[in-house]
Amino acid sequence: FSRLQKSSNVDFSYAKMEAIDISMAELLHAIFSHTTFDETTLLNVDLSFSRFDATVFRRASIVKCVMDEVEMTDVDMSLGFVDHTSFNDAMFTRVSFHLAMLAGIQFRNIVARAVRFSEANLRRADLSGARLKNCSFANADLANATFGNAHFEGVDFTGALGLWHPRLFEHVRGLSSAIGLPWVSPPSPSPAPPHPFPPAIPSPPSRPPPSPPLPPRIPPPILPM
Repeated sequence: FSRLQKSSNVDFSYAKMEAIDISMAELLHAIFSHTTFDETTLLNVDLSFSRFDATVFRRASIVKCVMDEVEMTDVDMSLGFVDHTSFNDAMFTRVSFHLAMLAGIQFRNIVARAVRFSEANLRRADLSGARLKNCSFANADLANATFGNAHFEGVDFTGALGLWHPRLFEHVRGLSSAIGLPWVSPPSPSPAPPHPFPPAIPSPPSRPPPSPPLPPRIPPPILPM
């Protein structure tokens, strides 16, 4: 890929870049729609401002790369190895980092919706200033990570490790909406909206009709002796 060492606005849609090495490249504002990077190695690649739609990075290695301000939608990065790479100011929608190695990765000021970080290694990861909605960190390793000044909306931390670090959730907004934190009570259900009409007042039960009067009692006849 030496001819791609410095390119901009290139469309790689539907390309199959599987099990290859891409290094020392600058691919700014590139388009990767339905592109596959399975088991590919990216080393010292700048992909800033690029767009990824339905892209697959399964088991890929991304090392010393810059992916700042990228947009990812329906992207699979599960089981990947990411090291010394930044995703600052990126936008993620329905992206899977399930079981990925993300130790020390920078996710500063990202906007993430329905993103799976479940069972990922996020040790020392920096998610400060992130806006996270309906994301899952279930069973992830968050030792020495930070979410400082982040905003949560329905984020799941069930079974995650490293939750007791004193600076993990420093100045986080929306922490009460998080799921699976042992010191946060689950949100109470919203009360039912008032009925537009007042409830009907039940009418008193009707009385049963009176029983007919009993016939008069006739004494038995007296027989002669």
